[in-house]
Amino acid sequence: MELQRIKRDFSVCKVTDYSKVNLESEYCFIGKTDEENSLVCLTEDAPDNTTEREDGWRAFRIQGVLDFSLIGILAKISTLLAKEKIGIFVVSTYNTDYILVKKENEAKALKRLVREGYKIEGEESDDQKADGKLLLLNLDRLHTTPMGADRIKKNLRLETADVVEYCRDKILSPDCNIYKQGKNWYCQTDNVKITVNASSCTIITAHLVKE
Repeated sequence: MELQRIKRDFSVCKVTDYSKVNLESEYCFIGKTDEENSLVCLTEDAPDNTTEREDGWRAFRIQGVLDFSLIGILAKISTLLAKEKIGIFVVSTYNTDYILVKKENEAKALKRLVREGYKIEGEESDDQKADGKLLLLNLDRLHTTPMGADRIKKNLRLETADVVEYCRDKILSPDCNIYKQGKNWYCQTDNVKITVNASSCTIITAHLVKE
């Protein structure tokens, strides 16, 4: 699963009404009940009719559009961060979820998520960099099975007979992002994602990336 770290400061506010809320802001989450008018916004956009507020929050966004039938995504993340004694505040939109942590816990949260295999857009740990270099050093070991080759050809609509060479060229392309999660390497360009078993260097599959 991929997350994006939003490098902006957020505030959680209680407001008298929403007349002063900047709806043109990049991030603005409104929550109205019979008891309160709440707002989560960029700290710089906190309205002057705020009656209570808590500053110092940072956010991670779950990338992509989540299916409403998915179960346990937030529970898993909250459990991981709870082990680091990191409290979270969650805001959900139609498309996805935002996990907010206090600014002083951001680096620790990021480290834990990366260690557990979460891909953080725009972030790369030293371990992930080392993993990428290790794969590049083992490109001569790349291979696949006959069944794997047939699957890859079908997924990518390839006419070439040499699937391994095609994948090797993709992995060597300048825009290829390589990261390791669990037992596999994942190599993604702008249009193709390749999965390679890290111990055997077997190309398990490859598929087109949907825009």
